[in-house]
Order: sequence, then structure tokens, then C-alpha cells
Amino acid sequence: MIEITVSQVLEFPKEAIFRVLQNYGEYPTWWPMTVRIPFNTNDYFEFSPLPSLSIGQEESWVVENTEVELSYRKGPFRGTGTWCLEEANGQCTELSYEVRLKPVNWLIKLVAQTSFFRSKHRRDILKIISALEKYISDT
Repeated sequence: MIEITVSQVLEFPKEAIFRVLQNYGEYPTWWPMTVRIPFNTNDYFEFSPLPSLSIGQEESWVVENTEVELSYRKGPFRGTGTWCLEEANGQCTELSYEVRLKPVNWLIKLVAQTSFFRSKHRRDILKIISALEKYISDT
């Protein structure tokens, strides 16, 4: 099992962040990678962190203004990614994303155990958080 957690403090209330995180239809507007909504659904989206690689995530469960758990349904991993929101210093929010992933085969497992994979994953999540922050600031 691969576990990676990334967190950052944002200068927005957690309710504003939560609204954006749970509105998958708007992801193509702000997400820094290519995003598609392949079905007419409110709880599934796909994104491409690399050319010709598509990862599909579906909402598993939600705790209002506190957590959104996504299940990895398509791509090289199965498992969960969980957004957690905690109040920090009044109107600020500590936003974290934790993945618990199982590779679908031995080759993906080898790649996922490298420091390059972990580093790229952390950078990608920080880009997503930064894009989220900009989107909230602009709206």
C-alpha cells in the first residue's frame, strides 16, 4: 500500500473550499490537469496527470465541510484519496490530501516505490491545491 499525504494552509473558510472540492462539474475550469466528466454524473471524474494516462475517481463518502473521500476506479491504482479540511487560525483552513493506493500490477508497484513517483505526486497535489486557491480567490 502506498500512502502519501500533502497539506497546506489556505486563507479561506473551509466551507468555501468544500463547495469547490465537491463540485466535480467545475473541475475542468480550475484543475491544472486535463479533466473530463465522461458520464452525466455528479460524483465521478477523470483526469490525466501524464499524457495517455487517465485516472478515474468516484466520490465514496462525504462529511459536510470536513472530508471528501474519493475511490480510484480507473487507472494504474485502486484505493482512496481523502481531502480533509480543518480550521486553522480563524478564517484559514488546513487542507490535506491523503492517498492510500494499491498498484494494479507489479510494474506499477515498482514505479510507485520510487522517490520520483512520490515527489511527482506531491508536486501534482500542491499544483491542484494552488489552482484551487486561485479559483476560490477569483470567484
